[in-house]
Amino acid sequence: MLRLFQTHASRAARLARFVPSLVDAHCHLLPGVDDGPPDEAAALDLLRALSRAGFRGVVCTPHVMAACPLNSAERLRRVFGAFLPAAGRTAPLSLSLSAEYMLDELFPSLLASPAGLLPWPRRPRAAPPSRDERAEGGGWVRTNCGG
Repeated sequence: MLRLFQTHASRAARLARFVPSLVDAHCHLLPGVDDGPPDEAAALDLLRALSRAGFRGVVCTPHVMAACPLNSAERLRRVFGAFLPAAGRTAPLSLSLSAEYMLDELFPSLLASPAGLLPWPRRPRAAPPSRDERAEGGGWVRTNCGG
């Protein structure tokens, strides 16, 4: 998984020269949740790679679908909350939580009970830019890293 991402990360690093405050808007980063990193160590490696590639923020978007029955909003919030302290010590990125919803047999029941949905972050943001980056703007990249 990381070898695949390394090629992607080098492209992202080239892009980061032009758009310095990149936010990855679709990332399977949470450890052990879906087809992303299998454990916290691998997730932190991925987070370091994103940081080195120039990303300043990540929206974690684990799968929510019938094939992943354990991925309830409640569980994903717990996993995300447990991961944040280690992530904060590892890389200077702002993390947000949402989900990638599949239009399968589970989806109608999720719509019937919106409390079980993870909304898109109101304002996904990058970590505060450095002094040199402040006037250079920012951007969004959908990478599908980790999955």
